[in-house]
Amino acid sequence: MSERAIRRIMQQVAEVYGVSVRDLTGASKKAQHVRPREIAMYLARQTTGASLAKIGRVCGGKHHTSVLAAVRRVEAELRIGNENLSREVGRLREKVTVTGLAAEGEGLTSKA
Repeated sequence: MSERAIRRIMQQVAEVYGVSVRDLTGASKKAQHVRPREIAMYLARQTTGASLAKIGRVCGGKHHTSVLAAVRRVEAELRIGNENLSREVGRLREKVTVTGLAAEGEGLTSKA
């Protein structure tokens, strides 16, 4: 799967949360950076189907287990019914799709 699609997702998430892509790819443990980073990794996994290792590389050299942990945290919150997170993820998924990734053949899927 294209690294370009993952980078676009990172850019869109950074824009929505008012942080920089550098904040998302960095090592900051601040909540304002961690949550968007986890959501970006989740969206990258769900919409591109890219490997955990590839997502980790694009997201600042994170280990694949860090990506897996982020994806699982978001999935767990969605599963228990976190409505705020569900709205955020839905809005971001729509924004990512609208930016034209699917039209460019980036392989976006509709995994939930």
